[in-house]
Amino acid sequence: MQNQKCFTTHLTTLAGPDAINCSPVESAETLARAFSCAKEAIASSKAFSVVVHLNCADCSYWSAAAGSAKGDLWEVTYDTNPTGSRADTPKLTTRQCSALRFNPDGFPYILCVPKHGR
Repeated sequence: MQNQKCFTTHLTTLAGPDAINCSPVESAETLARAFSCAKEAIASSKAFSVVVHLNCADCSYWSAAAGSAKGDLWEVTYDTNPTGSRADTPKLTTRQCSALRFNPDGFPYILCVPKHGR
């Protein structure tokens, strides 16, 4: 899927090519471990990305976070069907964050504390 490749490229652009990939492999235990990896990267000023992929009845949805070695943080989402219409165009959204919160127990898994009140 071309748009998914754009999503991955976008994360690499934000975090940098040497970022730690903290993404999980489909279980609650690894999701908790993935978020622990992201928290450790933030605490030690290392670039990282973490992606959670969700499937719904009529879409695919990716929720991600990225951080640069300079301490910049972002929440990135990619939704193949944002309004539920057959005519939908996939949507890539990026928000810069002052902090990130991670919740391995349920959606939303990644929460952005907006930068500058946005």
